[in-house]
Amino acid sequence: MKATVFYFSVSGTTKRFAEIIADAMSAEGVEARAMSIEAVDEQWVKESRCVILGTPTYFADMAGTVKCFLEKCGSYEMAGKLAGAFATARYVHGGGEAAIQMIQTHFMCYGMLVYSGGSQDGLTIHLGPVAIREQADEYVDTFRIYGSRMAKKALELWG
Repeated sequence: MKATVFYFSVSGTTKRFAEIIADAMSAEGVEARAMSIEAVDEQWVKESRCVILGTPTYFADMAGTVKCFLEKCGSYEMAGKLAGAFATARYVHGGGEAAIQMIQTHFMCYGMLVYSGGSQDGLTIHLGPVAIREQADEYVDTFRIYGSRMAKKALELWG
């Protein structure tokens, strides 16, 4: 089973966390690939059962580049796929959750199945994980847990 972990990254932080999620998914038996939204392997995405999208936050929202991507990614046959989102922010109240919710709303409009794992396995991740750039290393385990949960759910649904 394939999964795509999309990201848009300027400083490298969002890319780093996309790769952490993809690695955690792969450890669960899902063939996951982190991929910039600026270099999409369209066939891989179409074959993926799970799609996760990460964004840095700007002005308490997703990056404009991510919004533009979301408005045209329907050609990747998104309906019915498991969906998740994550964000990176410079500040604790920098808009990470708002960005995640906006991504999830777009995914629902495409007919995707939005999932986060909630409080499964002990750590609560209600919407999706957010990493604060200045303390990024403190969030690695949270992102690994998130990737693991997304992989397990994808395998449960389609494995």
